[in-house]
Amino acid sequence: MRKISSKKYAQALYELTNDLSKEQIKLEIGNFIKLIARNKDLNKIDKIFKAFDEYAKKQESIVDVSVVSAEILSPSQKEDLKQQIKKEQKVKTVNLQEQVDKSLLGGFILKIGDTIFDASLKSRLASLRADLKK
Repeated sequence: MRKISSKKYAQALYELTNDLSKEQIKLEIGNFIKLIARNKDLNKIDKIFKAFDEYAKKQESIVDVSVVSAEILSPSQKEDLKQQIKKEQKVKTVNLQEQVDKSLLGGFILKIGDTIFDASLKSRLASLRADLKK
């Protein structure tokens, strides 16, 4: 018997529950878990739900973004950042997680998926210091 990957389970679950009511979703998730148990794949459940989250966000044009800055961003800075990310990433929704790290001195570090943009003063100074040592 051929094994089903976590991604395939996730895609199936998304397609199955996409347009259902909350009550119907509860019922279908119960059936889905029974199917996973019957296939002896319960050990994959964490991977399946993680893959489901990733797949659903992709289908619904949502991106998770983390920004670390030296100071708290103002509401207008957050909105400007979200709008720029929507434009660049071609998505409808940006989930922005914000952290403050005073050691950055200024600027910010932005993480979108696996990509990191480091526009912090700390890294620029470190780069300048390395260039001066050459």
